[in-house]
Amino acid sequence: MSVQVDAIGDVCPLPVVKAKKALSEMTEGVLEVLVDNETSVHNLEKFAATKKCPVEVSTCEDGTFSVKMTKLSLGKEAPEEGT
Repeated sequence: MSVQVDAIGDVCPLPVVKAKKALSEMTEGVLEVLVDNETSVHNLEKFAATKKCPVEVSTCEDGTFSVKMTKLSLGKEAPEEGT
C-alpha cells in the first residue's frame, strides 16, 4: 500500500498530525508526505523514528520535500542499510 499526504503550505505540527493519522490507517506500506519547509522535514523524521519507520527524504524539483516512511507489518524488521 502506498499513501501520499499533501502538507505543502501547512505549518507544524499539521504535517505530523496528518502523517500520524494516515500511518494509523495503514497496516503496512509507504507513506509519502509532501512538505515545503525543512522544519517539517525534521519533525517528520523524528516522528518516523518514534514509530520505528525507516525514512527517506528527497528534494523535489520545485524545492519542496518528499518524506517517505515505510510502515512494516508486525514481525518484520527494517532491512539493514546496504542490503
